[in-house]
Amino acid sequence: MSVLLEQLELLTGQTSNLSKFFNEAIDIERFEKGPIGVSQINELLLTAGFDRISEAYFSLLCNGQPTTYKDGIKIDDIKDLTEKVTVIRKLGILKYGNFKYAFKKWSSMSQAELEVEVSELLPPRPNYYTTRTEPLEDIDFVDINDTYLLGEITGKMQKVDTEIVEKQKTVIGKGENNFRKYLTYDHMDVYVATSMRKRKDYISVGTFIREVFSDSKIKPLKLRYFDPTQSYSKSRFCKGLIECLVLKRAKCSIYCVQESDTFGKDSELAITLAQGKPVIAWVPEIKDIETYSKKLIDDSILENQEQPIIALRAYYFSLFPDDAANNPQLTQTGSVETLAVGITNLLTARFDLRAKILKEVHPLSLQVDINTGVAHGLIVVRTSKECADILYKILHRELKFEFEEIVPDYEQFACGDYIKTYILRETKTKSVYRVVIGDELLTNAFWNFYFDKTD
Repeated sequence: MSVLLEQLELLTGQTSNLSKFFNEAIDIERFEKGPIGVSQINELLLTAGFDRISEAYFSLLCNGQPTTYKDGIKIDDIKDLTEKVTVIRKLGILKYGNFKYAFKKWSSMSQAELEVEVSELLPPRPNYYTTRTEPLEDIDFVDINDTYLLGEITGKMQKVDTEIVEKQKTVIGKGENNFRKYLTYDHMDVYVATSMRKRKDYISVGTFIREVFSDSKIKPLKLRYFDPTQSYSKSRFCKGLIECLVLKRAKCSIYCVQESDTFGKDSELAITLAQGKPVIAWVPEIKDIETYSKKLIDDSILENQEQPIIALRAYYFSLFPDDAANNPQLTQTGSVETLAVGITNLLTARFDLRAKILKEVHPLSLQVDINTGVAHGLIVVRTSKECADILYKILHRELKFEFEEIVPDYEQFACGDYIKTYILRETKTKSVYRVVIGDELLTNAFWNFYFDKTD
Protein backbone atom coordinates (compact mmCIF):
# COMPACT_ATOMS: atom_id res chain seq x y z
CA MET A 1 0.00 0.00 0.00
CA SER A 2 1.24 3.50 -0.80
CA VAL A 3 1.96 5.92 2.02
CA LEU A 4 -0.62 8.29 0.50
CA LEU A 5 -3.46 5.76 0.72
CA GLU A 6 -2.32 4.69 4.17
CA GLN A 7 -2.63 8.27 5.42
CA LEU A 8 -6.10 8.63 3.91
CA GLU A 9 -7.16 5.45 5.72
CA LEU A 10 -5.72 6.76 8.98
CA LEU A 11 -7.48 10.10 8.49
CA THR A 12 -10.87 8.51 7.89
CA GLY A 13 -10.48 5.59 10.29
CA GLN A 14 -11.58 3.25 7.50
CA THR A 15 -10.11 0.70 5.11
CA SER A 16 -10.34 1.46 1.40
CA ASN A 17 -12.26 -1.02 -0.73
CA LEU A 18 -10.83 0.60 -3.85
CA SER A 19 -7.12 0.27 -3.11
CA LYS A 20 -6.31 -1.51 -6.38
CA PHE A 21 -8.24 1.09 -8.41
CA PHE A 22 -6.68 3.93 -6.40
CA ASN A 23 -3.13 2.74 -7.06
CA GLU A 24 -3.84 2.39 -10.77
CA ALA A 25 -5.74 5.67 -11.21
CA ILE A 26 -3.65 8.06 -9.12
CA ASP A 27 -0.19 9.41 -9.85
CA ILE A 28 0.88 8.62 -6.31
CA GLU A 29 4.42 9.96 -6.62
CA ARG A 30 3.11 13.35 -7.76
CA PHE A 31 0.78 13.76 -4.79
CA GLU A 32 3.30 12.45 -2.28
CA LYS A 33 5.64 15.23 -3.41
CA GLY A 34 2.75 17.70 -3.09
CA PRO A 35 1.35 20.21 -2.69
CA ILE A 36 -2.27 19.09 -2.10
CA GLY A 37 -5.23 21.50 -1.98
CA VAL A 38 -8.74 20.92 -0.69
CA SER A 39 -10.23 19.97 -4.06
CA GLN A 40 -7.39 17.52 -4.71
CA ILE A 41 -7.70 15.80 -1.35
CA ASN A 42 -11.44 15.47 -1.97
CA GLU A 43 -10.72 13.80 -5.30
CA LEU A 44 -8.22 11.49 -3.59
CA LEU A 45 -10.77 10.62 -0.88
CA LEU A 46 -13.49 9.86 -3.42
CA THR A 47 -11.14 7.72 -5.50
CA ALA A 48 -10.30 5.72 -2.36
CA GLY A 49 -14.01 5.28 -1.57
CA PHE A 50 -14.25 7.78 1.29
CA ASP A 51 -16.42 10.84 2.00
CA ARG A 52 -15.41 14.34 0.88
CA ILE A 53 -14.50 17.01 3.43
CA SER A 54 -15.59 20.63 3.86
CA GLU A 55 -13.26 23.60 3.50
CA ALA A 56 -13.61 24.14 7.24
CA TYR A 57 -12.43 20.60 7.96
CA PHE A 58 -9.50 21.03 5.58
CA SER A 59 -8.58 24.18 7.49
CA LEU A 60 -8.76 22.19 10.74
CA LEU A 61 -6.53 19.54 9.17
CA CYS A 62 -4.00 22.13 7.99
CA ASN A 63 -3.88 24.24 11.17
CA GLY A 64 -4.73 21.82 13.99
CA GLN A 65 -7.60 24.07 15.11
CA PRO A 66 -10.73 25.60 13.56
CA THR A 67 -9.77 28.66 11.51
CA THR A 68 -11.30 30.54 8.61
CA TYR A 69 -10.56 28.79 5.34
CA LYS A 70 -8.17 30.79 3.19
CA ASP A 71 -8.01 30.27 -0.55
CA GLY A 72 -4.86 28.56 -1.64
CA ILE A 73 -3.92 26.82 1.60
CA LYS A 74 -2.27 23.50 0.87
CA ILE A 75 -0.57 20.49 2.41
CA ASP A 76 3.09 20.63 1.42
CA ASP A 77 3.91 16.96 0.81
CA ILE A 78 3.45 13.45 2.19
CA LYS A 79 5.56 14.24 5.28
CA ASP A 80 3.39 17.26 6.02
CA LEU A 81 0.23 15.19 5.44
CA THR A 82 1.47 12.51 7.85
CA GLU A 83 2.11 15.08 10.58
CA LYS A 84 -1.27 16.75 10.09
CA VAL A 85 -3.16 13.45 10.05
CA THR A 86 -1.48 12.50 13.34
CA VAL A 87 -2.62 15.76 14.96
CA ILE A 88 -6.23 15.43 13.84
CA ARG A 89 -6.34 11.76 14.89
CA LYS A 90 -5.21 12.83 18.37
CA LEU A 91 -8.09 15.29 18.48
CA GLY A 92 -10.45 12.53 17.37
CA ILE A 93 -9.33 10.02 19.99
CA LEU A 94 -9.39 12.66 22.73
CA LYS A 95 -12.93 13.73 21.87
CA TYR A 96 -14.56 10.47 20.81
CA GLY A 97 -12.14 7.60 21.37
CA ASN A 98 -12.81 6.65 17.76
CA PHE A 99 -11.19 7.78 14.51
CA LYS A 100 -13.98 6.85 12.11
CA TYR A 101 -16.73 8.56 14.09
CA ALA A 102 -14.67 11.75 14.47
CA PHE A 103 -14.06 11.91 10.72
CA LYS A 104 -17.69 11.19 9.84
CA LYS A 105 -18.93 13.83 12.28
CA TRP A 106 -16.42 16.57 11.53
CA SER A 107 -15.76 16.17 7.81
CA SER A 108 -18.87 18.06 6.64
CA MET A 109 -19.03 20.66 9.43
CA SER A 110 -18.72 24.42 9.12
CA GLN A 111 -16.07 26.39 10.99
CA ALA A 112 -18.58 27.49 13.64
CA GLU A 113 -19.68 23.91 14.22
CA LEU A 114 -16.08 22.70 14.48
CA GLU A 115 -15.27 25.44 16.97
CA VAL A 116 -17.98 24.10 19.26
CA GLU A 117 -16.86 20.50 18.72
CA VAL A 118 -13.20 20.91 19.62
CA SER A 119 -13.34 23.93 21.93
CA GLU A 120 -12.76 21.78 25.03
CA LEU A 121 -9.56 20.39 23.49
CA LEU A 122 -7.96 23.76 22.69
CA PRO A 123 -6.20 26.16 25.07
CA PRO A 124 -8.40 28.58 27.06
CA ARG A 125 -8.26 32.33 26.52
CA PRO A 126 -4.82 33.86 27.21
CA ASN A 127 -4.47 34.83 30.88
CA TYR A 128 -7.81 33.16 31.64
CA TYR A 129 -6.61 32.15 35.10
CA THR A 130 -4.14 34.89 35.99
CA THR A 131 -6.60 37.75 35.37
CA ARG A 132 -9.27 36.34 37.68
CA THR A 133 -10.18 38.36 40.74
CA GLU A 134 -9.23 36.98 44.13
CA PRO A 135 -11.90 35.03 46.05
CA LEU A 136 -14.33 37.13 48.06
CA GLU A 137 -13.01 35.34 51.15
CA ASP A 138 -9.69 33.55 51.39
CA ILE A 139 -9.42 30.13 53.00
CA ASP A 140 -8.29 30.49 56.62
CA PHE A 141 -5.61 27.81 56.52
CA VAL A 142 -5.21 25.55 59.52
CA ASP A 143 -1.58 24.75 60.37
CA ILE A 144 -0.66 21.39 58.80
CA ASN A 145 0.34 20.00 62.20
CA ASP A 146 -3.13 20.80 63.59
CA THR A 147 -5.32 19.60 60.70
CA TYR A 148 -5.69 16.15 62.31
CA LEU A 149 -8.00 17.85 64.86
CA LEU A 150 -10.58 18.17 62.06
CA GLY A 151 -10.66 14.42 61.40
CA GLU A 152 -13.61 12.15 62.03
CA ILE A 153 -11.22 9.60 63.50
CA THR A 154 -8.08 11.48 64.48
CA GLY A 155 -10.01 14.39 65.96
CA LYS A 156 -11.80 12.13 68.43
CA MET A 157 -8.75 10.24 69.65
CA GLN A 158 -7.11 13.05 71.60
CA LYS A 159 -6.28 12.99 75.28
CA VAL A 160 -8.50 15.08 77.52
CA ASP A 161 -6.23 18.09 77.74
CA THR A 162 -7.49 21.63 78.25
CA GLU A 163 -4.97 23.15 75.87
CA ILE A 164 -5.75 20.62 73.12
CA VAL A 165 -9.52 21.02 73.63
CA GLU A 166 -9.27 24.79 73.23
CA LYS A 167 -7.03 24.45 70.16
CA GLN A 168 -9.49 21.99 68.61
CA LYS A 169 -12.37 24.44 69.07
CA THR A 170 -10.40 27.10 67.21
CA VAL A 171 -9.37 24.67 64.45
CA ILE A 172 -12.93 23.40 63.99
CA GLY A 173 -14.18 26.99 63.75
CA LYS A 174 -11.74 27.61 60.90
CA GLY A 175 -12.75 24.35 59.22
CA GLU A 176 -16.46 25.21 59.39
CA ASN A 177 -15.81 28.66 57.89
CA ASN A 178 -13.74 27.09 55.13
CA PHE A 179 -16.57 24.64 54.45
CA ARG A 180 -18.88 27.61 53.83
CA LYS A 181 -16.32 29.37 51.63
CA TYR A 182 -15.86 26.28 49.43
CA LEU A 183 -19.63 26.28 48.86
CA THR A 184 -19.62 29.85 47.53
CA TYR A 185 -16.58 29.70 45.24
CA ASP A 186 -17.59 30.93 41.78
CA HIS A 187 -14.95 28.68 40.22
CA MET A 188 -13.88 25.21 41.22
CA ASP A 189 -10.80 24.01 39.41
CA VAL A 190 -9.36 21.04 41.30
CA TYR A 191 -10.62 18.40 43.71
CA VAL A 192 -8.05 16.65 45.90
CA ALA A 193 -9.06 13.08 46.82
CA THR A 194 -7.51 11.80 50.05
CA SER A 195 -8.07 9.34 52.89
CA MET A 196 -7.26 10.38 56.45
CA ARG A 197 -6.91 7.73 59.13
CA LYS A 198 -3.87 8.88 61.09
CA ARG A 199 -2.29 12.14 62.16
CA LYS A 200 0.61 11.48 59.80
CA ASP A 201 -1.85 11.30 56.86
CA TYR A 202 -2.90 14.89 57.47
CA ILE A 203 0.71 16.02 57.61
CA SER A 204 1.95 14.14 54.53
CA VAL A 205 -1.05 14.97 52.33
CA GLY A 206 -1.25 18.54 53.60
CA THR A 207 2.42 19.04 52.79
CA PHE A 208 1.94 17.62 49.29
CA ILE A 209 -1.07 19.88 48.63
CA ARG A 210 0.84 22.96 49.76
CA GLU A 211 3.79 22.06 47.54
CA VAL A 212 1.59 21.62 44.47
CA PHE A 213 -0.46 24.80 44.84
CA SER A 214 2.46 26.99 45.89
CA ASP A 215 4.49 25.86 42.86
CA SER A 216 5.82 28.78 40.80
CA LYS A 217 3.67 27.69 37.81
CA ILE A 218 0.47 27.12 39.75
CA LYS A 219 0.40 29.94 42.30
CA PRO A 220 -0.18 32.79 39.77
CA LEU A 221 -3.26 31.02 38.36
CA LYS A 222 -5.53 31.97 41.28
CA LEU A 223 -7.01 28.50 41.35
CA ARG A 224 -9.93 27.53 43.53
CA TYR A 225 -9.28 24.02 44.82
CA PHE A 226 -10.93 21.85 47.42
CA ASP A 227 -8.55 20.76 50.17
CA PRO A 228 -10.36 18.24 52.42
CA THR A 229 -7.77 18.71 55.16
CA GLN A 230 -9.01 22.31 55.62
CA SER A 231 -12.76 21.67 55.72
CA TYR A 232 -15.04 20.57 58.56
CA SER A 233 -18.71 19.77 59.09
CA LYS A 234 -20.33 18.14 62.08
CA SER A 235 -22.65 16.24 59.74
CA ARG A 236 -21.21 13.38 57.71
CA PHE A 237 -24.11 13.87 55.28
CA CYS A 238 -23.24 17.52 54.68
CA LYS A 239 -19.58 16.58 54.31
CA GLY A 240 -20.47 13.92 51.75
CA LEU A 241 -22.71 16.27 49.78
CA ILE A 242 -20.13 19.06 49.48
CA GLU A 243 -17.59 16.53 48.21
CA CYS A 244 -20.08 15.28 45.61
CA LEU A 245 -20.83 18.87 44.56
CA VAL A 246 -17.16 19.80 44.24
CA LEU A 247 -16.44 16.62 42.26
CA LYS A 248 -19.19 17.64 39.85
CA ARG A 249 -17.86 21.20 39.49
CA ALA A 250 -14.09 20.65 39.41
CA LYS A 251 -12.24 20.53 36.09
CA CYS A 252 -10.01 17.69 37.30
CA SER A 253 -9.03 15.68 40.39
CA ILE A 254 -5.77 14.82 42.10
CA TYR A 255 -5.93 11.33 43.62
CA CYS A 256 -3.45 10.81 46.46
CA VAL A 257 -2.20 7.24 46.68
CA GLN A 258 -1.29 6.66 50.33
CA GLU A 259 -0.11 3.74 52.47
CA SER A 260 -3.62 2.30 52.17
CA ASP A 261 -6.61 3.34 50.10
CA THR A 262 -10.30 3.65 50.91
CA PHE A 263 -13.72 3.24 49.33
CA GLY A 264 -14.40 6.98 49.40
CA LYS A 265 -11.19 8.02 47.70
CA ASP A 266 -11.41 5.30 45.05
CA SER A 267 -15.01 6.35 44.35
CA GLU A 268 -13.86 9.93 43.81
CA LEU A 269 -11.31 8.78 41.23
CA ALA A 270 -13.96 6.75 39.38
CA ILE A 271 -16.53 9.57 39.52
CA THR A 272 -14.09 12.06 37.98
CA LEU A 273 -13.18 9.74 35.10
CA ALA A 274 -16.86 8.84 34.60
CA GLN A 275 -17.51 12.54 33.99
CA GLY A 276 -14.81 12.56 31.32
CA LYS A 277 -12.48 14.71 33.41
CA PRO A 278 -8.74 14.19 33.92
CA VAL A 279 -7.31 12.53 37.03
CA ILE A 280 -3.75 12.90 38.25
CA ALA A 281 -2.75 10.01 40.50
CA TRP A 282 0.08 10.96 42.85
CA VAL A 283 2.03 7.93 44.05
CA PRO A 284 4.76 9.02 46.51
CA GLU A 285 8.29 8.18 45.45
CA ILE A 286 10.70 7.38 48.29
CA LYS A 287 14.21 8.27 47.16
CA ASP A 288 15.92 8.76 50.51
CA ILE A 289 15.42 5.80 52.86
CA GLU A 290 17.18 7.50 55.78
CA THR A 291 15.14 10.71 55.61
CA TYR A 292 11.83 8.89 55.24
CA SER A 293 12.70 6.54 58.12
CA LYS A 294 13.44 9.50 60.36
CA LYS A 295 10.08 10.99 59.41
CA LEU A 296 8.36 7.74 60.47
CA ILE A 297 10.10 7.95 63.82
CA ASP A 298 9.01 11.58 64.26
CA ASP A 299 5.43 10.57 63.40
CA SER A 300 5.51 7.74 65.94
CA ILE A 301 6.72 10.18 68.62
CA LEU A 302 3.69 12.37 67.84
CA GLU A 303 1.44 9.34 68.30
CA ASN A 304 3.08 8.14 71.54
CA GLN A 305 5.70 10.41 73.05
CA GLU A 306 6.46 8.04 75.92
CA GLN A 307 6.86 4.87 73.84
CA PRO A 308 7.15 5.64 70.10
CA ILE A 309 8.17 2.02 69.40
CA ILE A 310 4.62 0.94 70.32
CA ALA A 311 3.08 3.37 67.83
CA LEU A 312 5.55 2.29 65.13
CA ARG A 313 4.85 -1.41 65.73
CA ALA A 314 1.11 -0.79 65.51
CA TYR A 315 1.65 1.05 62.23
CA TYR A 316 3.76 -1.86 60.94
CA PHE A 317 1.08 -4.43 61.84
CA SER A 318 -1.69 -2.34 60.24
CA LEU A 319 0.12 -1.99 56.90
CA PHE A 320 2.05 -5.25 56.60
CA PRO A 321 0.42 -7.89 58.83
CA ASP A 322 1.91 -10.84 56.93
CA ASP A 323 5.42 -9.44 57.07
CA ALA A 324 5.02 -8.57 60.76
CA ALA A 325 3.90 -12.11 61.56
CA ASN A 326 7.03 -13.51 59.91
CA ASN A 327 9.44 -10.93 61.35
CA PRO A 328 9.36 -11.27 65.16
CA GLN A 329 12.82 -9.73 65.45
CA LEU A 330 11.36 -6.43 64.21
CA THR A 331 8.15 -6.54 66.22
CA GLN A 332 9.61 -7.79 69.48
CA THR A 333 13.29 -6.90 69.78
CA GLY A 334 14.05 -4.49 66.94
CA SER A 335 14.93 -0.88 67.69
CA VAL A 336 12.86 2.07 66.53
CA GLU A 337 15.50 2.86 63.88
CA THR A 338 15.63 -0.70 62.54
CA LEU A 339 11.85 -0.96 62.41
CA ALA A 340 11.53 2.40 60.66
CA VAL A 341 14.02 1.35 57.96
CA GLY A 342 12.18 -1.96 57.50
CA ILE A 343 8.83 -0.20 57.07
CA THR A 344 10.35 2.33 54.66
CA ASN A 345 11.75 -0.42 52.44
CA LEU A 346 8.36 -2.13 52.37
CA LEU A 347 6.57 1.14 51.58
CA THR A 348 9.03 1.90 48.78
CA ALA A 349 8.20 -1.42 47.14
CA ARG A 350 4.47 -0.91 47.72
CA PHE A 351 4.40 2.56 46.15
CA ASP A 352 6.49 1.44 43.17
CA LEU A 353 4.15 -1.51 42.61
CA ARG A 354 1.07 0.70 42.99
CA ALA A 355 2.39 3.09 40.36
CA LYS A 356 3.06 0.20 37.99
CA ILE A 357 -0.43 -1.27 38.54
CA LEU A 358 -2.16 2.05 37.91
CA LYS A 359 -0.07 2.82 34.84
CA GLU A 360 0.40 -0.59 33.22
CA VAL A 361 -1.70 -3.36 34.77
CA HIS A 362 -5.14 -2.60 36.20
CA PRO A 363 -7.92 -2.73 33.55
CA LEU A 364 -10.06 -0.23 35.47
CA SER A 365 -7.41 2.47 35.35
CA LEU A 366 -9.48 3.31 32.26
CA GLN A 367 -13.03 4.42 33.08
CA VAL A 368 -15.81 5.14 30.60
CA ASP A 369 -17.36 8.61 30.45
CA ILE A 370 -21.01 7.80 31.15
CA ASN A 371 -22.21 10.50 28.75
CA THR A 372 -20.03 9.74 25.72
CA GLY A 373 -18.80 6.17 26.15
CA VAL A 374 -15.19 7.30 25.71
CA ALA A 375 -12.67 5.51 27.96
CA HIS A 376 -10.49 7.94 29.93
CA GLY A 377 -7.18 7.02 31.54
CA LEU A 378 -5.42 8.64 34.49
CA ILE A 379 -1.99 10.26 34.60
CA VAL A 380 0.42 8.82 37.18
CA VAL A 381 2.98 11.16 38.79
CA ARG A 382 5.49 10.51 41.57
CA THR A 383 6.40 13.98 42.94
CA SER A 384 4.62 17.23 43.83
CA LYS A 385 6.67 19.05 41.18
CA GLU A 386 5.63 16.60 38.49
CA CYS A 387 2.02 16.89 39.68
CA ALA A 388 2.13 20.70 39.43
CA ASP A 389 3.56 20.51 35.92
CA ILE A 390 0.87 18.11 34.71
CA LEU A 391 -1.88 20.11 36.45
CA TYR A 392 -0.73 23.27 34.66
CA LYS A 393 -0.81 21.48 31.31
CA ILE A 394 -4.27 20.01 31.97
CA LEU A 395 -5.75 23.38 32.88
CA HIS A 396 -4.16 25.03 29.84
CA ARG A 397 -4.87 22.03 27.60
CA GLU A 398 -1.22 21.71 26.74
CA LEU A 399 -0.73 18.00 27.36
CA LYS A 400 1.35 16.32 24.67
CA PHE A 401 0.62 12.83 23.44
CA GLU A 402 2.21 10.12 21.36
CA PHE A 403 0.61 7.20 19.57
CA GLU A 404 1.61 3.64 20.26
CA GLU A 405 0.46 0.97 17.82
CA ILE A 406 0.01 -2.56 19.11
CA VAL A 407 -0.08 -5.42 16.64
CA PRO A 408 -2.86 -7.78 17.78
CA ASP A 409 -2.00 -10.70 20.02
CA TYR A 410 -4.87 -12.98 19.04
CA GLU A 411 -4.72 -14.91 22.30
CA GLN A 412 -5.60 -11.73 24.23
CA PHE A 413 -9.07 -11.53 22.72
CA ALA A 414 -12.02 -13.85 22.96
CA CYS A 415 -13.84 -12.87 19.83
CA GLY A 416 -13.98 -10.85 16.65
CA ASP A 417 -11.69 -9.75 13.86
CA TYR A 418 -8.67 -7.72 14.79
CA ILE A 419 -6.98 -4.54 13.69
CA LYS A 420 -4.27 -2.53 15.38
CA THR A 421 -4.93 -1.23 18.88
CA TYR A 422 -3.95 2.43 19.26
CA ILE A 423 -2.82 3.76 22.63
CA LEU A 424 -2.51 7.48 23.25
CA ARG A 425 0.15 8.10 25.92
CA GLU A 426 0.94 11.33 27.73
CA THR A 427 4.51 11.99 26.65
CA LYS A 428 6.11 12.93 29.98
CA THR A 429 4.69 10.25 32.30
CA LYS A 430 3.96 7.65 29.59
CA SER A 431 0.51 7.17 31.15
CA VAL A 432 -2.26 5.69 28.98
CA TYR A 433 -4.82 8.45 28.31
CA ARG A 434 -7.00 6.96 25.56
CA VAL A 435 -7.28 3.63 23.74
CA VAL A 436 -8.86 2.55 20.47
CA ILE A 437 -9.24 -1.19 20.91
CA GLY A 438 -8.37 -3.55 18.06
CA ASP A 439 -11.20 -6.05 18.57
CA GLU A 440 -13.81 -5.30 15.89
CA LEU A 441 -16.61 -7.35 17.49
CA LEU A 442 -16.08 -5.73 20.89
CA THR A 443 -16.03 -2.28 19.28
CA ASN A 444 -19.18 -2.93 17.27
CA ALA A 445 -21.06 -4.41 20.23
CA PHE A 446 -19.92 -1.64 22.57
CA TRP A 447 -21.15 1.23 20.41
CA ASN A 448 -24.37 -0.56 19.45
CA PHE A 449 -25.35 -1.25 23.05
CA TYR A 450 -23.87 1.70 24.92
CA PHE A 451 -26.50 4.21 23.83
CA ASP A 452 -29.31 1.64 23.51
CA LYS A 453 -32.23 2.98 25.56
CA THR A 454 -34.19 -0.28 25.50
CA ASP A 455 -32.14 -2.01 28.23
